[in-house]
Amino acid sequence: MPPSRLLDAIARVDPFAAIRGPQADVSPPDPALLRSAGVEAARPSVLRVTGTACGLGIEGSGWIVRPGLVVTNAHVVAGIDAPRVDRRGGRGYEARVVSFDAHNDVAILRVPGLQGRPLVRVDPTRGEPGALLGFPENGPYRSIPVRMGRKAKIGSRDAYGRIELARSIVALRGDVKPGNSGGPVVSRDGGVLATLFGQRQGSGDGFAVTNEEVEGALAAIGPPLETACVAR
Repeated sequence: MPPSRLLDAIARVDPFAAIRGPQADVSPPDPALLRSAGVEAARPSVLRVTGTACGLGIEGSGWIVRPGLVVTNAHVVAGIDAPRVDRRGGRGYEARVVSFDAHNDVAILRVPGLQGRPLVRVDPTRGEPGALLGFPENGPYRSIPVRMGRKAKIGSRDAYGRIELARSIVALRGDVKPGNSGGPVVSRDGGVLATLFGQRQGSGDGFAVTNEEVEGALAAIGPPLETACVAR
């Protein structure tokens, strides 16, 4: 069986965190945004991320930040020796983790041969409508309307479930799901506002990593890394 078919045959999970934190406290999302040219143009730059960690199939989402480099969550690739990225149904690419920030739940993958336009990072505004792009529940590509809430620093858990203090997040209003982890939240023009990492406990709303944390992970790129599995 080809590697891509084998990966799809494995039951997959996203070790998706349900986190206590502030409400987004903004208006409902705007579904009309999903039809904007910028959101539609971002689609080829969004990827599914899969692999096997300690015998468990893992799946999440990611996005192209520079040529050959993909942003995802640290919890998506923790413990995976050879992550793969694909566009679900197309060609798959082998990747290696070259930056891993467990505290902020950001990882950077180097993907030789990957084609696609890097997405530009932009500053979000509270109340701004956005679209969460990715592969929820290991299904087909979907764009989900969200609305940007406020930035905050919260006491939370890192990619390994360890309690952390003063973690920077952005609250989102919208219906986020497992498998969206690592996916970009994009503006009407297709710029990345933030990167999803978890769900707000007791609701379908979400929390995202700020672009500043992504910049930090890019600055820390080095040789390929080995990481430990997330406890499940």
